[in-house]
Amino acid sequence: MANKLVIFFAISVVAIASAAAQASSPSAEVRKWDIFAGDWALSGTAQDAPTGSPYKVEWSLHEHWILGGFFMQVDQVWKGNGQESHALEILSYDPIRKIHASSGFSSDGSTWNLTARFQESIVMEESVAQNPEGHATTCHATFVFSTDRNSLSGTQECEEHGTRWTAFRVKGNRLRKGTSGL
Repeated sequence: MANKLVIFFAISVVAIASAAAQASSPSAEVRKWDIFAGDWALSGTAQDAPTGSPYKVEWSLHEHWILGGFFMQVDQVWKGNGQESHALEILSYDPIRKIHASSGFSSDGSTWNLTARFQESIVMEESVAQNPEGHATTCHATFVFSTDRNSLSGTQECEEHGTRWTAFRVKGNRLRKGTSGL
């Protein structure tokens, strides 16, 4: 009986390890974020609020896979309107809710959460940002990539207290392609 128990235990351990190995590969859905992987230099115009003045912006992004390729980390620097802010964003895929999601954190204390949809060379994002005082802004962004995926244009439209405005219009290029992260 003891031998049968040991054999059963050994078979169970092998089966569990095999299942874990199969589950340890990032899904094709999370890999859709790969369109952003690499270093990007974007520029254009931005406006922080409906009553704010438009200004020129330079936006640099370093997007790379982390934690075995299950998540993408985005390190950002936004220069414009006489200020420089830094942000950290984590991109993911939720297999339970079947959504591409992101959470972001800015050096000014702002945070945001978004969901994204992918349609060939177009990425559409819906987000809610919250400033340090707790005021929420809802935004919709669209990023359109070139055929070779090495340049993009992006526009974000936002709404706050019933007033809509264009928060940014940017264009730019990938300076360096990212790695797979696996």
